[in-house]
Amino acid sequence: RSPAVNVRAIGLEGLKARGAAAVDAVAALLRDPNPFMRGRALYLLYQLGPEGRQRAGTPESQADPAMKIAAYRAMRRLGLDVMPVAARLARDADAGVRREVALSLRDQPAAAALDILVDLARGFDGKDRSYLEALGTGASGKEPALYDRLRRELRVPPDPVAWTPAFSWIAWRLHVPASVTDFAARARAAKLPLEERRRAIDALAFIDVPAASDAMLKLAGANGPLRELAIWWLLNRSSNAW
Repeated sequence: RSPAVNVRAIGLEGLKARGAAAVDAVAALLRDPNPFMRGRALYLLYQLGPEGRQRAGTPESQADPAMKIAAYRAMRRLGLDVMPVAARLARDADAGVRREVALSLRDQPAAAALDILVDLARGFDGKDRSYLEALGTGASGKEPALYDRLRRELRVPPDPVAWTPAFSWIAWRLHVPASVTDFAARARAAKLPLEERRRAIDALAFIDVPAASDAMLKLAGANGPLRELAIWWLLNRSSNAW
């Protein structure tokens, strides 16, 4: 309970050294009115052997989303196989729980993570930027494969101007080469709000293939409200990735 992090660390290590003998005392803190104490207790119980993990409960058994996250982190801390749990938590009602799952997929191979990432993408409301960034982080190294899966499984309209807000944000975050033509079309679409057209240009700027720079050059050569932005991006990127 100490407010000093170094003192708390000494207490945690001392309890860990006791192993199963400390389980009852630590498990009693699961009923503490302070949510931080409950989280510390749950996290420590996972490190006190099989009995401690049984008393702590699985992530799915927790009623409080914060405790689900604590249990999930405790599993990862021990190097346990979290993928079956991740697949179930990817459909959790709480966005914070789903964000935690998304972040944990960053270093997972596509074969293990894609199905879960698709479920997480379905849970994006088109507004939560923290959720979007977690999804993008989880998709690291798997962006093209995820983009293709989402286009098929979310039944994305072939006309990019008709994209939903949720998918347009996801495509913006993934910035894969396959989206170059679509973002160029969105940038030219006068029927879209100017903010969305500007976002399409920003997405093009972070796609590191010649087709993206060619599309930006065409946008910079056309008269309109986005010409200045396209020129700025051309000058900016010509000294690095382009």
